Amino acid sequence: MFASSETTEKPEWTRLRYEALSEFRIPPVYGSSPPPTLDPAPYKQRIERLKHKYPYKDVESNLLKCLEHFWILNCSENVSGKPVLVQIEEGRLAGFTNAEFEEFLVRVGVKRDDKGILKLDLT
Repeated sequence: MFASSETTEKPEWTRLRYEALSEFRIPPVYGSSPPPTLDPAPYKQRIERLKHKYPYKDVESNLLKCLEHFWILNCSENVSGKPVLVQIEEGRLAGFTNAEFEEFLVRVGVKRDDKGILKLDLT
């Protein structure tokens, strides 16, 4: 669905993923380049735009549906019973080799810090 082969991501999915990530991207932290603006106005405008584009009731409904599907999937006898996010937190993912898992982390914007702990890569 997201890739045209085992290793090639479909361009349309890449575009959608980048659009979503850029729309919800957290402003840069201090010490980053370029430095963040101290003016809260652009962020307030952005929040207002997002609130209108993604009404809370719709987001809440979709989130609850997603959680319901996760629970249904987790109860499937075809699944190990461990949620995907728990597997990721533990540093592996069922059905992935170590190399595939590390490539997956890079593609979804997660990296290991100097202690090996998984962190979001907001750069």
